[in-house]
Amino acid sequence: MHRANIFVVGRDGCGKTSTWCSILSKEMGYKPESSIKIDDNLCLGIGTSDFRNGNINGISAIDGKGIGCFDIDKQCNNVSLVEAIRKAIPNEGITAFVIVMKYGSRYTKLEKDTVERIQHVFGEEVFRKWGVLVFTHGDDFERDCQDKRWSFDDWYALQIGDIASLFDDFGHRYVLFNNKAQDKQSMVKQLMDKVDELRVGPYKVDMLQDGPYTRGILGVDQCKLNLPQRWRFKVTCRYVCLGAVMILVLVCFCIKKNNPPRKWYHYLKFW
Repeated sequence: MHRANIFVVGRDGCGKTSTWCSILSKEMGYKPESSIKIDDNLCLGIGTSDFRNGNINGISAIDGKGIGCFDIDKQCNNVSLVEAIRKAIPNEGITAFVIVMKYGSRYTKLEKDTVERIQHVFGEEVFRKWGVLVFTHGDDFERDCQDKRWSFDDWYALQIGDIASLFDDFGHRYVLFNNKAQDKQSMVKQLMDKVDELRVGPYKVDMLQDGPYTRGILGVDQCKLNLPQRWRFKVTCRYVCLGAVMILVLVCFCIKKNNPPRKWYHYLKFW
């Protein structure tokens, strides 16, 4: 048995934080753990619960605020976000990424941009290998489909176009959540069953470099992100080598200017 480390992400306003609270509800032994500050108005929340199901012995969940709505064009303003993500990922890694979407909302450019941004941070394979879709506002689904007597699986199977392609990316791992329901344990059990289906190893912090946006941040702001010592050593060596080459070129130029050789092979004397 193992602890499930869950990273909850999605667009602001879709019920992401409510889903995080449902996963860590008091009836399953919720314990507030810590928070990691991104800026003065935003932080990543972290909590645990004693929920047990199958191979899962306890849950640790991260509320990924701000990840689905960051501005890719404002790289400097998002360094603190990437640094916070690095701190939030535990040493044993992330078991699953729960991507939250709102039932009843159209899959518009705004939702597509959110999906793309999440992939930019965590890598193109994040949905296929570690992703589980959670649709919120399950109470709206019950109201919409009570006359038709549809199950959520029926509704899901009827979806076409871009949203159907997204479902394929997730390997059709999905759960419907009603965060207003009193009994949340059955929903969390369904979610953990989907998490337990994942047969890949955990997502480790060094895999952040697979995300094109995060890779750019890591390349530009290594010192700010407090990268491992070996990376800082490599960067230092490159600058030292570059400085040595520039000094060597300058020495050659001075020698040539003060004592210009008559033949090309005179350069060999210097070397």
